[in-house]
Amino acid sequence: MTDHYDPGVMLSFEVSHNLSNKYSLT
Repeated sequence: MTDHYDPGVMLSFEVSHNLSNKYSLT
């Protein structure tokens, strides 16, 4: 892990992770 966090990347990862959870639950 690096000391730099890209907000866009983190947001995309979080959104895609949340979508994955929603789709796997349905």
